[in-house]
Amino acid sequence: ATGGQEGAGADEGRVESRAFGETNGAEITTCPQIIHHGVDEVRRVDDEVVFLNLMLDGRCVVSQDGRRTMSGPGTFSLVDATRPFSLDYLDPWRTVSFRVPSAAISDVIRANATARTFSAGTGLGAVIADTMRSSWMQAARMSAGETDAAGRAVTSLTAARTRVSPAG
Repeated sequence: ATGGQEGAGADEGRVESRAFGETNGAEITTCPQIIHHGVDEVRRVDDEVVFLNLMLDGRCVVSQDGRRTMSGPGTFSLVDATRPFSLDYLDPWRTVSFRVPSAAISDVIRANATARTFSAGTGLGAVIADTMRSSWMQAARMSAGETDAAGRAVTSLTAARTRVSPAG
């Protein structure tokens, strides 16, 4: 969980998570709220990860490093847990989120790829979104080796996407 939350009913919702080897996946459904991942939360970060958030329902204003972008259904965005960020969910929302090891993505590219919206509808973005969705939906029926392979696939595809076009 990240930082402080504010908004009516900020503690209502559902979070389900699963291990995918070195990564972790989660499906989150809840009400409009703002999640602040500030300096205190950054100090408590144990693992250097980026969050890859695929929006299924709702809209979110993603802010990090002075950039702001709108993410909605059919898009995904990245935030780096080692730096402050905020997620302003404007509507009831649902997302599939993977924690991707930061080491998979270079520092320079990671700095340029955060708080940007990527299309999940075409090209490599669609492959990433399909891999995230299918990995999440099939996880309960996969062995530990298979979920590990799915986590590595999400990590590898995310790194490739940010190398191909870090700005969206």
